[in-house]
Amino acid sequence: GCVFEGSRGIRIHDIPDGTSNTVAIGEAPYAAILWTEPRDVDIAIYPGLGDPEGFSSDHIGGVNFLMVDGAVRFLSENIQGDTLRNLFTRNDGNLVGSF
Repeated sequence: GCVFEGSRGIRIHDIPDGTSNTVAIGEAPYAAILWTEPRDVDIAIYPGLGDPEGFSSDHIGGVNFLMVDGAVRFLSENIQGDTLRNLFTRNDGNLVGSF
């Protein structure tokens, strides 16, 4: 349900939750994933922010994410797990308001 799913491209109309409500890319400097490697951080295994093997940052208090609409958002490490999952899922119908 993420925007980079498999080898098939995703179009804007494949993101019914909205481009401002869907994460494209996030910081994961310690996850041992090369930036050119087509592999994702599994949020089922690393559901919170700040875990060095998952999404993390050298910034205090949160992690930067690029949304599909091009905006960069700093998400608090205290974000609720359900809210984070909703932001990663492009077509679950769970729209996120303020975060």
